[in-house]
Amino acid sequence: MTQNVKFHGIIPANLLPFHADFSIDEPDYRRHLSWLAGVAGVTAITCNGHAAEVSSLTREERQRTLAIAGEEVGDRVQLIAGVFAEGTLEAVTLAKDAKAGGAAGILIFPPIADVFYSPPFLDQHNRMKEALVMLGRLKQAVVRPPLHRVSDHERQRIRAALVSSGLLLA
Repeated sequence: MTQNVKFHGIIPANLLPFHADFSIDEPDYRRHLSWLAGVAGVTAITCNGHAAEVSSLTREERQRTLAIAGEEVGDRVQLIAGVFAEGTLEAVTLAKDAKAGGAAGILIFPPIADVFYSPPFLDQHNRMKEALVMLGRLKQAVVRPPLHRVSDHERQRIRAALVSSGLLLA
């Protein structure tokens, strides 16, 4: 049976917090998901997208992060699973995993690893994670290689932007 799903409202892509050893920080991930789902107007969350560094995740990690999202916020918002692969057969397998994992839909990304991990995109995850640490939404800003931590100077720029936008007190 085919089911038509109409997505509407705000659909953010979650970040994925890691421990210093690059394992998934599940408690911080759950807090982040819960925070996103609690924002007025959010009707769905995209899991395993570029913001979650999907290209660095194993198949098992992708399945686990979707399962965690389902456990934590699946009763409040729909889940859309990002499908990122360098080949069609792998993409089909990941899409089937997403369906089996309870995703209401999938977001298919083209194979762009070489483009995605080049400037200016390289530090996008770092900046988002640093901002969420400053806002008290994540404990630490760990990213997996090939990404690198942002410099102290960049952290100061992020803090200044948050202060000037009124999101963070000086």
